[in-house]
Amino acid sequence: MDPDTRYEVLRGTLGVGDVIPATIDPDLALCDPELRQLAGLVQAVRFRAGDVIIREGDAGDSLFIVGSGKVRIVRLADGNEIPVAELRRGALFGELAVLEGRTRTATVIADEDAELLRLDRALMKQLLAQRDPLSYKILLALTLH
Repeated sequence: MDPDTRYEVLRGTLGVGDVIPATIDPDLALCDPELRQLAGLVQAVRFRAGDVIIREGDAGDSLFIVGSGKVRIVRLADGNEIPVAELRRGALFGELAVLEGRTRTATVIADEDAELLRLDRALMKQLLAQRDPLSYKILLALTLH
């Protein structure tokens, strides 16, 4: 996924618009230059239909934003998959791993070939340690999402 496409996906997910209210203080919102900066920091990863992206109970170290394709979230109960949600472009999952370092609370499977953006907890911790304003704006956007 090229940087412009990563930017567009991030703008639709974390930028001011449908999810992040336009009434938010502009100094707190992720603006275009910061979204472009973030687009250069996230990693694009591809999965084939049927691939397990994350598994319930595993250690969590990143969040994902769907760039293309479709993924489904399931919980396991008595060996059976219980459907939770289907996600498409712009949806994010795994944010508790970045915010709190939690283990995965569900399994996410690619329903079709998918390209996702991955934001690592280690990167967030590094940005926070540097007191980079980008990190605080990302955290605010995630809490509003």
